[in-house]
Parts: sequence; structure tokens; C-alpha cells
Amino acid sequence: MKIRFSQTICAVVLIAAASGVHAQTSPYAGEQQRSIKALSERDVSELQSGHGMGLAKSAELNGYPGPSHVLELAAPLELTAQQQAATRALLASHKAAAREMGVRLIEAERALDDAFATQRVDPQSLADLTLAIGQQQAQLRAEHLRTHLTETALLTPEQVARYSQLRGYGGAAPQPPADDHSDGHAAGHVHGEAGAIGAPGDKAKVTRSVKVDMTDTMRFNPADISAKQGETIRFVVIVNVSSAAGQTSAQPTPASAAQANTEVDMTDGEVRKIDKENGRITLKHGEIKNLEMPGMTMVFQVKDPAMLDTVKQGDKVKFKAEKANGALVVTQIQAAK
Repeated sequence: MKIRFSQTICAVVLIAAASGVHAQTSPYAGEQQRSIKALSERDVSELQSGHGMGLAKSAELNGYPGPSHVLELAAPLELTAQQQAATRALLASHKAAAREMGVRLIEAERALDDAFATQRVDPQSLADLTLAIGQQQAQLRAEHLRTHLTETALLTPEQVARYSQLRGYGGAAPQPPADDHSDGHAAGHVHGEAGAIGAPGDKAKVTRSVKVDMTDTMRFNPADISAKQGETIRFVVIVNVSSAAGQTSAQPTPASAAQANTEVDMTDGEVRKIDKENGRITLKHGEIKNLEMPGMTMVFQVKDPAMLDTVKQGDKVKFKAEKANGALVVTQIQAAK
């Protein structure tokens, strides 16, 4: 009995020791093979395609519908033809903007990864790189949330409540603050006696009609409408959707793109890294106006690899950049005079 008991104790100790060794394996094991360590292949794919990635949960779960799911539920929500057209235009415009911002965030993460991979990171560059990432993350999240806000303005309170029910969230529509005494909203909503936004009125009591023009970029004209409490108004929303619905400044028409390229000023920058093998250059730059990109440190592809022979690390430069095939590409670069 004593021998068997001792053998049992040894077995338990050995098992415990072996388990302890196994528990020390990092959950990050294998991720060192990623091209950008902080982003999985799925993360990169979703950012490039403009997916939500849960960035709009604050809106979605508090009663502010998103256009994609609104279109999926068009029948049970009883969307009008105008509502469907406006929602499609909003979704197209949003996707274009989100894809653009997603690419910028990927490149900002790539710049940080490259800085550590090449051991060229210091406290100042680290602060610059992480600030650039934070700015891109904030802009992307704001774009997703703003889209839900705009979509909600296109729906009636009943449709918003129905959407929440269909999505399994409950039926409460968002309500304005108790002290909100504004006269009206850009989308034509007015406060009713019960505080509801855009409450349906009695057609027989309509005293006037207001035409509201809405563009592909979700701009409303007029932007503000004054109304008296209890007044019944008929709103006629004219959806000006072009043949290229959803096309925004991020995706200009060929004619406007050519004009923009000729007018854009060169951007000031500093060469932080040159990667000839992969045809990339890391630049710390000021605002790139044609890309609507704030100053940051970013990795760019180069249109012609020979460009990398004309500059060196540390050089002050002027350059032009464009977006091509989902990547940010330097099309022209020269030493600053």
C-alpha cells in the first residue's frame, strides 16, 4: 500500500509539472507569422471591405438602425421606395468611406509593425505612430456611428421600433432628451406632444408641404426646418441619386479625378524607411489633402521602384500620393529644396 501510494503521489506531481510547462505557452504563438502582427488576415479583409466589425454597437444596440440590415428587412419594415433609394445611397457612400479609412488604418498599423521589426523605434516615433493609429480608429468608428444616425433619420419611429424587435433587441425607439426644445431637424422631424420624433400626422390636418432635396452624400436642403409644436406638415423628400449612386469625393468620377490630380499640391514629408525589396517607403508627412489624410507616419507603395533610388532615409521630401487598387501609392517624390 505504501509503495502504491508513493507511486500515485509521483504520478500526480509529474502530471502537475507537465501541465505547468504546457500552460506557459503563449496564446500569441503562431501570430509572429502575420505580415502585420496586430491584425489577423480576417481583420485586414474586413477593414479593406468596409465591414462594421462591431464598431457601431453603441448605435445599433441603443435603437439606431444601420442601412445594411434595414435593407435586409425592407419588407417587414414596409420601407417606401424613397426610403429604399435613400438607404441604398447611404450604404454605398458609407462603404466607400469605410473602405478608404480601413486602408489607412491598415497602413498605420503596418508602419508601427515595421518600426519594431527593424528596431528603429524610439519614444518620439512610437508616440507619432500610435497617435496616427488612434486617429484612424476614431475616424473609422465615427463613420460607422454617423451612418446609423443618418439611417435612423430616414425611418419613422414605428419602423425603428420594429427594426429593434426584428433584430431581437426589443422595441424601444430612441427618444430625444427631456430638455430638447429644438424646433426641428434636418431630416424633417418635429416634436409631438408626447416627445416622439417625427410622429405620423393626420393627412386631413396638413397645413403645408415642404420639399427636401437629399443628395447621394446624404446632404439635405434645406438643412433646417422650423415648425410649431402640433403642426402637421407633409414632407416631400426628393432623392437625387445619380447613376453612380454613393460615389463621393473618395471615389470621384474619371473627369473630376483627373482635375483633382492636376490641382493637388505636393505634400511635405520625411523619409523614415526605404524598403526596396517590397517597393515601399515609410514617410512622416503633413496633411495629404487629396486623400483627406491628416499628418502621420505611413507606409506607401511606390508607383515606380526607381523612385526609391532618388531619396534616402532622413531626407526631407515633397511627394504626391493616390489610392490605387486599395493601396496608398506614391506617384511622385523629390527632395525638398
